[in-house]
Amino acid sequence: MALSIITTVPMVTYPCRFSLDNLLFPSKEVAPHRYLQSLLDRPRLRNVLETSLMLFVAFLLSIFLPSVTFVFSLTGSTSSTLTSFVFPCLFYLKLEDWHYWWEWRVVKAFTLLIAGSLFGLLATVVTIVALFVDF
Repeated sequence: MALSIITTVPMVTYPCRFSLDNLLFPSKEVAPHRYLQSLLDRPRLRNVLETSLMLFVAFLLSIFLPSVTFVFSLTGSTSSTLTSFVFPCLFYLKLEDWHYWWEWRVVKAFTLLIAGSLFGLLATVVTIVALFVDF
């Protein structure tokens, strides 16, 4: 069991570290902050710091969260509404050729976008409140 966990950590952390590195340093010539400029010349140090930060945050979450059901419910409440309601509406509004916002198909897309966003926000708030309040 421990061998399985030890060998999967590099495979799981690499995509996350790669995305985090591209998010923090989109341009490899200029850092987003002057304090981070020194890390551009040292990619090995940057990889070690990013991996350590990710593992430390995962460790803190595993210590302080009471159960894994909170993580599953929070992930489900946000990702299900985003993938079912919000993203399709945004994609439709981006790809569709519409000229006025009061066109019937655009109004329906905006209505579904707003309703999906509100339900997603409500589900996320209920999940977070359930962590602190015992029903």
